[in-house]
Amino acid sequence: MFSILWGQQGTMVRGIDAGGVPLSGVDNQGIIFPGQTTQAKALVLSSSAIYDNIGEELVSVYFYLDGTAADLSVVQGLWPSQGGGMQISFDQGATYQTFVQGNSGVGDKNFPNTWLSLTGRLKSEGGQSILESTSTATILTRLVVPAQAVQYELYLMTLQPDFDIL
Repeated sequence: MFSILWGQQGTMVRGIDAGGVPLSGVDNQGIIFPGQTTQAKALVLSSSAIYDNIGEELVSVYFYLDGTAADLSVVQGLWPSQGGGMQISFDQGATYQTFVQGNSGVGDKNFPNTWLSLTGRLKSEGGQSILESTSTATILTRLVVPAQAVQYELYLMTLQPDFDIL
């Protein structure tokens, strides 16, 4: 069985099997208030091939934000226009990209052309990003709640990878 593994500080946070069934754990950004930013959380992406000693690689690795329409309309729709939202970094926090809804947005689950690619961050062949069977990718995420936010909710969202298996 091949699965995707998310790790944090050496511990598996979440594993997803080929059928999309969660294997263990959960990660959260914690509770914060308007005008605050959560501490960046490092997530490590690998495949089970790293433990199973098989040669499968992840090719054309992309990320998008998933969740309920109501949650995404706030965190990926409203908050980015106010200077907030869910953010991701592929370069250890030197730069962050904010997930934004829409066809010209960033990481919108409904528009694959907006999904964030790991191209240039991993082994690259022919313009495709490749996560080799013995490699990992470290990703930082954080949540920025804009100062003018008046929405007090529990937002359930997931960072979803999309890829092909080679």
